[in-house]
Amino acid sequence: IVGKDYAKADVKVEYTDGDGNKTELNVADWRADSLRITTVGDNTFTATFDPGDGELTATFTVPGIADGAARITADYTGADINIGEDYAKSDVTVKYITGDGTTTTIGTDDFTVNSQRVTAVGTNTFTASYDPGTGALTDTFNVTGIDGGAGI
Repeated sequence: IVGKDYAKADVKVEYTDGDGNKTELNVADWRADSLRITTVGDNTFTATFDPGDGELTATFTVPGIADGAARITADYTGADINIGEDYAKSDVTVKYITGDGTTTTIGTDDFTVNSQRVTAVGTNTFTASYDPGTGALTDTFNVTGIDGGAGI
């Protein structure tokens, strides 16, 4: 909600070392440049982490909504997907949240996604859209792409 702080605990920050090993960071392990939501729509923030050999940064967005505004959330819960393949839309959960906080899970036939094709190794960001009859609401979600080719 615009004018309020997001919860740092709601942000997932991962560190990938030089060997490709991922570690999810604890809230205390990284800092954010700000916690305050200042505008309706995307608010971009920077997470900073120092693994011991210099600071690393990543940006992330938090959607700002007007107090009492309806919104959706979209989350991918499936496995990592080989590049060039499609994730299953059934692995995306879209929830519609009304201004009073009532939450409804939206069926897969009732929301759209901009694409299902995973095109890169690492984070692939997609957009889900749902129109409750008052105009389309959108949210982004990430699917991790992997190179599943057989090595020699």
